Amino acid sequence: MKHSLFKDSVVFASSRYVLLGLSLIRNFFVAKFLGPSDYGLWVVIGLLLTYGDQIHLGLRHAGDKEIPYYRGQGRGDESLRIANTIFGGVLSLSTLAFLFLVIYVLFLRGSDDSLLRYGILVSAFIIVTDQINRFYLMILRTRHEFFLSSKVEAGFEFLRTVAVSALVVAFHFLGAIVGLFVASFAAALYFVLRHKREFSPNFSLHSMRPLLAMGLPLSATGLLYILLLNLDRVVGAIAFSKEDLGIYGMASLMAQIPVTSSQGISSVVYPRISERFGEGHDPAQLKPLFGPAITGAAFIAPVLVASIFFVGRFLILWLLPAYSNSINLLFLLSFGICFLCLAPIPAAFLMAAGRNLLYLRSEVFTVIIIVGVYGLLFLTRPLTLPVLAVVTSASFFLLSALLLGHAHSILGMTGTVRLKEVTKLYLPSLYTGTALAFINNLFPLDQHLRIEEYLWQLVASLALYYLVYLPMVYLLDRSTGSVSRLLRSLAAKGGKVL
Repeated sequence: MKHSLFKDSVVFASSRYVLLGLSLIRNFFVAKFLGPSDYGLWVVIGLLLTYGDQIHLGLRHAGDKEIPYYRGQGRGDESLRIANTIFGGVLSLSTLAFLFLVIYVLFLRGSDDSLLRYGILVSAFIIVTDQINRFYLMILRTRHEFFLSSKVEAGFEFLRTVAVSALVVAFHFLGAIVGLFVASFAAALYFVLRHKREFSPNFSLHSMRPLLAMGLPLSATGLLYILLLNLDRVVGAIAFSKEDLGIYGMASLMAQIPVTSSQGISSVVYPRISERFGEGHDPAQLKPLFGPAITGAAFIAPVLVASIFFVGRFLILWLLPAYSNSINLLFLLSFGICFLCLAPIPAAFLMAAGRNLLYLRSEVFTVIIIVGVYGLLFLTRPLTLPVLAVVTSASFFLLSALLLGHAHSILGMTGTVRLKEVTKLYLPSLYTGTALAFINNLFPLDQHLRIEEYLWQLVASLALYYLVYLPMVYLLDRSTGSVSRLLRSLAAKGGKVL
């Protein structure tokens, strides 16, 4: 079981980074050809698509939970019925979202910003096709077809990158938005043709009600999670100019790349936890799945965060000098991202174990605290981009601490033991934060260096960090033995080759 979990986690999480690499290339093209001001509009459209993806109102979340649950009980017909109902639901809801956005654009006709109006209109089409794509990807996940899912997503992410990059050069902002739609439509067409006659959308509201009743709380948790991820940019869209939002958006884009690895692991763990819970309804049986996943994320995530910071610093100085102010923001955000990477796994654990309210309460509490902080800042002092980044990092720390505490509580740990476990999980992140501050000060920002000097700084920074992080690798091996097993496996394979 652990071998299969590790294999699927590596494949799925690795595929997330293929997608992110392509996304990064795409966003660099867009940022380069649009400039900070119009890139701020791109950030706004990105927020619209992110929140528009939640239009399913939890139906997909219910599918992630119920389809493998009934499969674990040997009730395949019920799993198919649920899938058909979810398909009909997401088609209906996305059509309503499309009509709402079209009407909204008509009322915006007097707006001076025509680019924003056209961007919203194209986004309305993208929301419909993306809901179709997300439905079929949900089906692949529930069937544990992570390799196929990864291949398909990577292929269409490549198409998206090519389409957006080519069209943004020719048609600027509008070209970039149309490029997103071309790729989304192509993916939807592929899925429909590949799975034709396998699923028949069921538009019965009566059939949807129990799934909506289950999915809405899950949707609320998902929506609040997305709000926490994007609240800084929402505040930025209100408080700052388009140019400032573009600068901050670039830093936020780079900073959140490592979260994908943890989300990839949680996507693999979630259906397995749901199946296991469906077999015995005992949270204690879930520990063999939860423990290795969260420990691995705790030690791997800081390495990814540090690597992304140094690589991002290099790429911005070299390719996007107009966004050089993003680097200090990226540094501040990196602290919080280390902790945020720990959140998706306990969140998946709580949902699969039927403790959605604990997840929801953690998010609501965090949102209330952070919104209150923003309110005080608006009343007492002008909000600046660095302050926005610091508050965001604090919100990530608070959310992950609450989720980890609840997950360990369900596993039967006392308050003292929970505190000890969370401290152990936070140690690599705290250690990395100190190392980042030290190494970053060794190489002051300088926009007048040659490419060879920028490259030397990157190599030196990465090498020094990896060397400094070796004690954490030793602690990981003492805790799990995973490093030693990996080295023995590599040595054995090398011996066979020789």
